[in-house]
Amino acid sequence: MPRLRHAAAALLMAAATAAQANLNEGFEAEYVLTYRGFIVGEIRLHWERPGGERYRYTARGEPRGLARLVSGADFFERSRGRIVNGRVVTDSYESREGGELKERWRIDDEHAQEEVSGKTLPLSGERPLDPLSVQVDGMLAFMNGRLQEPGDEITFTIVDGDELSTYTLHFTGTTTVEAHGTKYGAHRVERVHRGDRKTRFWLAPELDYFPVKLEQVSSSGTRLLATLRKPPTGTDN
Repeated sequence: MPRLRHAAAALLMAAATAAQANLNEGFEAEYVLTYRGFIVGEIRLHWERPGGERYRYTARGEPRGLARLVSGADFFERSRGRIVNGRVVTDSYESREGGELKERWRIDDEHAQEEVSGKTLPLSGERPLDPLSVQVDGMLAFMNGRLQEPGDEITFTIVDGDELSTYTLHFTGTTTVEAHGTKYGAHRVERVHRGDRKTRFWLAPELDYFPVKLEQVSSSGTRLLATLRKPPTGTDN
């Protein structure tokens, strides 16, 4: 069974806005995870704008039933940074599983430091993103025209474990998908990971490119599906 945390990290490719709550405000969203037709967990997203250019973005995942035995403990991820000239600038990122700290990155213009391993990586050019902030920047790519037509792709650098990895998103076409009893026209975006694991997202332009559905396919062919439980809701910052 695919790991719940992998689904959460993938889920947010464009999860940064909705019709009711855009990037200048706050939002909350919930997704139901299913595996072979069974509910195996849920993921909650929370986006905040505490003031000025700053943002805080968190994801919490909870496996259910058999998935708790197979996939492990609850997880938590948090990204902090800024939105500058239509792009995301990451300042810090951390992840926990079952309350245990797995990664904690501090990023500036010259270095990316992972505190758990003690590893420091020199930087040149743009700062790397993190597994949450890359999803926001992906959404912005549609909104500001960096992704426009099927066949377009964009590549990011992200912090990953205690190293830097490349993250390429491919805009593969448009279709119709259903979530919480509503049909949406959607853009389909795909990422191919190391080991041939694939993630596909369906992003609804009428929700300002909020992801309404995700499918993760492992190298062995197993599939995990995440579906938006209800339209995202705004929050007070």
